[in-house]
Amino acid sequence: MAIASAGFQQKRFTEAESLFRIVLDKQQRAFGDNDPLTLNTLNELAVMYYNQQRYADALPLNRRSLQALRQQLGDDAPRTLGSLHNLATTLDRLGHVDEAERVYRQAMDGKRRVLGRAHTDTVRTEISFFGMYQRLRRYPEAESIALEIHRAHIEAHGADDRRIPAGVERLVALYKEAGRPKDAAEWQAKLPKEPPAAR
Repeated sequence: MAIASAGFQQKRFTEAESLFRIVLDKQQRAFGDNDPLTLNTLNELAVMYYNQQRYADALPLNRRSLQALRQQLGDDAPRTLGSLHNLATTLDRLGHVDEAERVYRQAMDGKRRVLGRAHTDTVRTEISFFGMYQRLRRYPEAESIALEIHRAHIEAHGADDRRIPAGVERLVALYKEAGRPKDAAEWQAKLPKEPPAAR
């Protein structure tokens, strides 16, 4: 497995894919489809395909991984929710908007319930979901998610947390893109003022 991962890191994708396939076949025959080692290899191969923008190749692996994790760990296990996120992002990249939206929603709602609204994994899914809506110019849905991220972060970490400006900047960019300059200016004013340049 280490050899396959090394090949992946070095972008020797053809060699890495061949090694992943060999290892996956051996693990499936030795341990079964639902063994943690098998699922880990399956997920790493899916990640490699995704990073190569081979989303159609990643998709069936994402589906297999999610099905196995649901059977093994249940719907609310963090690994299952992470697998839902991976499936949603692949569907998103393939343009399967309706299914991606449904799976993003399942992953986001599950992570909010199990991990909490301000957990980094929850926010990761929310930002991906937000990004899909923004690319589709579905600005009201994108705004709703961005505001929820912002409010949850303030509730969990306080208004002075150093990560708050990133959420504000996300909203400023969204409002500018949506043709709402007054809202953009209002949120821009919430950003920390930069110190004057030294003379």
